[in-house]
Amino acid sequence: DIITATLPKTNHRELPAPVKFTISHKETFQAGLVTCVYWDDKGDEKHWSVDGCTATFSNETHTVCSCTHLSTFAILLQTEEQAEDDELLEWVNLICMAVGLVFLGLAILSFLLCSWNPKINNTARLHLSICLFL
Repeated sequence: DIITATLPKTNHRELPAPVKFTISHKETFQAGLVTCVYWDDKGDEKHWSVDGCTATFSNETHTVCSCTHLSTFAILLQTEEQAEDDELLEWVNLICMAVGLVFLGLAILSFLLCSWNPKINNTARLHLSICLFL
């Protein structure tokens, strides 16, 4: 659901105290992140923004938002739980990175210590390998 709140015959957008409103969930909501947002239509870019809005309370059936200005409001619900870190994937990533750094280190040593042809300059290859290593 989307809620629009305005004050007629006024140009004030900022409020002296935050306004609180409640939005009911269409379905029961078990777990996840709840974010109160407003429609920001300044300039060419139009998007949902969180500036000045916070979720003060949320349960399975409704969410209470508090905002410092009037606009068009909604809530964004993250219905999926965040994926847990995969320990095996972290180990594979660590091993692959270590192997890559070892081979880059070997490439740096070969470009520093070996000179196959005096007409070929290895400076560019050396600098590229150092940048990739870093």
